[in-house]
Amino acid sequence: MAIDCSGDLKFNSGYGSAGTAYGCRAWVNFNGAGTISIRDDGNVSSLTDNAQADYTINFSTSLPDVNYCAVFGFGQHDAGSANYALGIKTDGPEGAAYTYSTSALRVLAQNGSGGNEELSYNCVAIFR
Repeated sequence: MAIDCSGDLKFNSGYGSAGTAYGCRAWVNFNGAGTISIRDDGNVSSLTDNAQADYTINFSTSLPDVNYCAVFGFGQHDAGSANYALGIKTDGPEGAAYTYSTSALRVLAQNGSGGNEELSYNCVAIFR
């Protein structure tokens, strides 16, 4: 393991050369059904319930820029259809994504028919 002259942490995990470590800048596991609640988190100050299955994840410490990668996971809240999705909230007729922000990320959960669907288990991780 080494820190290079630019301050990047590098390590070799058995791949033959040292590579830069990219850390998880924020993550949250939350209940999105009914009254929303955070189960656990890292660098998340709060959730905002904008509308049914439409949430804003607010970061405790702002990210350095908006060039991050959001990774999503979710759990089915009932024994019905498994056609659910959790992702970045979009707007407009062409589905243009909301602008990424350094202080928050807006997400939406939907069912297979395109309707908003409150899911019991939602997980989001932000990497940069």
